[in-house]
Amino acid sequence: MSNVAVKRAKAKMEDITILIKTFERPTNLRRLLKSIFSYYPDVKVVIADDSQDPERNKRSIMELWPDKNIEYILLPYDIGVSEGRNRAWRRIKTMYFAVCDDDFVFDHRTNLPLMRQNLEEYEVDMVCGACFEYGQKRNLSMFYMLLENILGWLYDAGLHLSFLYRRIYCGKFEYDSTRKKLQVIKYDLTKSGKIFEADLAPQFFLAKTSIRNRVMWRPELKFAEHPIFFWDLKKAGFKVLLNTDVGVNHFRVMPLNYIRRRQEEKFLDENRLLGMKIMNIEIFENEADRRIYKYKNGSFTKERMVV
Repeated sequence: MSNVAVKRAKAKMEDITILIKTFERPTNLRRLLKSIFSYYPDVKVVIADDSQDPERNKRSIMELWPDKNIEYILLPYDIGVSEGRNRAWRRIKTMYFAVCDDDFVFDHRTNLPLMRQNLEEYEVDMVCGACFEYGQKRNLSMFYMLLENILGWLYDAGLHLSFLYRRIYCGKFEYDSTRKKLQVIKYDLTKSGKIFEADLAPQFFLAKTSIRNRVMWRPELKFAEHPIFFWDLKKAGFKVLLNTDVGVNHFRVMPLNYIRRRQEEKFLDENRLLGMKIMNIEIFENEADRRIYKYKNGSFTKERMVV
């Protein structure tokens, strides 16, 4: 165990629970848990699994970590990320909770005690961190999928790489009621500093568990739930802070059964359109991911922003 891990292990974690929603990626889940327990061996973890055979995944996890504080929730097949997170969130009893995707991996930059300190010091409701990637290429080409799998295998073999590129999906919402347009103005991180308030930020965060009394993920959305969740937070008056010095490694590894259910373009567009209908907007212009989505007179279109 590294010096950083030893120091983190001694940190008070009784008031933090880590929430993980997983779907058809048991290898990713094991990798994430291994990294979590190497830094925070006593932390409580709640896992929500809507895979086709969650019972098998649960047996594997509980055999690997029989002495850890893990609650494993078996969900109906493919109920989606939003409802899965909500069901896990309702089971959490600690003051704070941290949200992780199953393809995250903790390292020395995943500083939960510092995020909790930021919550208390700045009197905000949520502190988000960065996602550290292996590079700026973000697509589903076979080359990049293979490369991320190789990086995952190297991690499993004991070579723990710290990715250097920070991908920080963040910005400020601006709403035009006359045009029914919601715009995300991307922050210039070179001018924002290391810690600043944001309307939209990565979904790696530590937050007050109590915010569920007013905002939860929209259960209708199986995917593409990210912008509307933060839009709901803003409308409810919650304060979100982004600390760009903390974060997680992101291994974007996708087995074929995951890709078939979660990365098919028609499925993604259906959820994006549903999100726009829920928000009652006709234009969603998102500088953070350089896309413009439009819905009018029953027609849904999307295009890349020119930057």
